[in-house]
Amino acid sequence: MQQMGFGSEDEVGNYVASIVRSGSSLYFEGGFMKKPRILAVRSTVGTAVLEYYQHTQIWSIVTAYSRKQTHGTLVGTVR
Repeated sequence: MQQMGFGSEDEVGNYVASIVRSGSSLYFEGGFMKKPRILAVRSTVGTAVLEYYQHTQIWSIVTAYSRKQTHGTLVGTVR
């Protein structure tokens, strides 16, 4: 995060927002988890893992990291 200009814990939200934004690629990583997960990848920033909660019908950020390597099936882009 620090290499990208996000130097403190207070900037984690901004870091995640720089990944999960319009145009970011979305990859389905497979059905081996308890809840469906997708990866949002921004090639210049990193990857965020999102998990779907059916009871609230929302996607929640699980983690984000600087690795930009993709895996899974491309299923779309963030609008």
